[in-house]
Amino acid sequence: MVAPLKLTRQKVVAKGKSFGEIAGENPVAKVLVHTPVSYLEDMYDYWIPKELSDQVLPGSVVKIEFGKSITEGLVLERNNQELKNLKPIEGIIGWPGMIESNVIDHLRKVQARFGGDLWSLINSYLPAIPKKFSSDSATISNLVDHRIEINSNLFNKDDLSRLQNEHGLRYSVNQPGGLPLFETLFELIKMRSQLGQVLVIASDFREFDYLSTQMMKRFGGDLNLYDSRLGKAERFKQFQKINRDKPKIIFGNRSSAFTTLQEKSSVFVINDGDQSHYEIRSPGWNSRDVTLLRSANTSLFFYSATPSFEIQRLIDLNWIKKLQINSKADTNFFVTEGQDSYIPVIKKALQKGNVLVSVAAKGYANIFLCSKCRNLASCKCGGKLRILSSGSSPSCYLCNEDQKNWRCTFCGESKPYVISKGLDRKAEEIARAIPSATVLKFSADNDPKLDNGKNQIFVSSRGCEPLVNYAGLILLDGERLFNQPALRAEESLKQNWFDLLSRVIDGGYVYISLLNNHPLTQQLLLKKASNSTSNNLRKESKLPPFYRFCEVFGERSSLSAFAENLRKDERFIVSGPMATKEEKGKLIIRVDVDHGRDLVEIMQDVVKMQAVKGKPLFDYRFDKYEL
Repeated sequence: MVAPLKLTRQKVVAKGKSFGEIAGENPVAKVLVHTPVSYLEDMYDYWIPKELSDQVLPGSVVKIEFGKSITEGLVLERNNQELKNLKPIEGIIGWPGMIESNVIDHLRKVQARFGGDLWSLINSYLPAIPKKFSSDSATISNLVDHRIEINSNLFNKDDLSRLQNEHGLRYSVNQPGGLPLFETLFELIKMRSQLGQVLVIASDFREFDYLSTQMMKRFGGDLNLYDSRLGKAERFKQFQKINRDKPKIIFGNRSSAFTTLQEKSSVFVINDGDQSHYEIRSPGWNSRDVTLLRSANTSLFFYSATPSFEIQRLIDLNWIKKLQINSKADTNFFVTEGQDSYIPVIKKALQKGNVLVSVAAKGYANIFLCSKCRNLASCKCGGKLRILSSGSSPSCYLCNEDQKNWRCTFCGESKPYVISKGLDRKAEEIARAIPSATVLKFSADNDPKLDNGKNQIFVSSRGCEPLVNYAGLILLDGERLFNQPALRAEESLKQNWFDLLSRVIDGGYVYISLLNNHPLTQQLLLKKASNSTSNNLRKESKLPPFYRFCEVFGERSSLSAFAENLRKDERFIVSGPMATKEEKGKLIIRVDVDHGRDLVEIMQDVVKMQAVKGKPLFDYRFDKYEL
């Protein structure tokens, strides 16, 4: 006997529960069934017991028997069809009509873009439902009618009028320098919350924690937080409040991208190019594209230091407009001259405030050469050697073997020449050069408290910089970061550096570790963040955002046959299959954005065909952050 499939949201009740009368009006429900295999996902008819009739509404999540198992389903409609050979609905999960029709429409659009089954997206939207919760109905809150004070100096007259009165706006917003952190964002939220609901989606938890504190100070009871780190009961309580009370301002992280909103609402996506916005589970959507698929009367704001490749493409197509922010901050720039030419810049900036030194990676001496013959220091196993801290002996990246009496295998020299300095080594050198200053180190493993009483030097790895304004900014390791072998290396570096530049106070100092004629240096000097030139090159190279990528995993023999058929179609560019492990392989398929839907349909059909024939299924992901 097959054991019943346990619900992810509620325990299975004993089968064989008897029901009385059948519902009198529209007694049949069309239910989208959550099945263990996606190819079986379809609508099936179930009859509605009279005792559940008031609860089984379109959008209700119900408990049903499918095959010999108890599972869950989503009610899509009710009708008067024939009751012959139908099974009853066993119960309701959550509250009646829990998933509104506009959410279902939105989820279907996302499914059409990324493939997969609809229930995977429903699971991204719905949190786990506890056994017991309050099902009391809530009152829809009214938007505040009064006008709150706006810093109108930030915006030009025409933009200000649109922001305060119009719906269906689409803007890319870049925070300029010389302003308090996120001031432009807060002013935009103030204005848009007077016209409708506002949803703000943060990138990572660090950003979420900082902004939730700042937003609570400004918006108080109008703000509702939706944090995916909350416990089961508390998260569902927040989900229920957000979806039933219709609060004025909602602030969440990636999973909040599907949040139910009233018509004529506004959505803000912060740093849409950040990897944290990309869902790694199937079907692999991202917050930016989910937001772009909302209804036309929803206003969309993509708030970041510089537009992502995808947003830049939409700007160039005039589908999204760049919102001009008024700021006349004066910045003193210094471009690379020598290895330690940034030390005088730090000393000048320390007289006005805190200084941030941004480095590529943590560690001490991550790569070093022989000081005499300049050959790379390596272990006998072939791995590169590194030095973990001052005074420690070299050790191997691969086998971790200590080289206590290291000597160059080519010339016998024992003195290392460091070519890749990590955070610890940089902090040590700066502390030695400016002994009177306090130097704090920030990394994923270290987040010291700031002393607001004096000016300090912060040495930080990327993404760990303290969220404050700076009088000085030292941008190191530019060539190394810009030339990383990754599809989004340039975009990521530009986003990080422009973000840090926006935190520099009026009259602050900025040091750039790239040559003056480097394109990124020129953009920083002009304070004009754009990816148009880069996108022209990416279009010629058939890369995102002009081409969509699909990564397909499966058995190599099946992948080879699939690739051979796909290569016959000129719409697709196929690479592979490449071996991964044992008999498994990977296929990378590129397709022009205009034919992206065609490839999604092909992948869905292929997986269904494999399932029907009992063959191992392909696992695929569209538009991953990195390949």
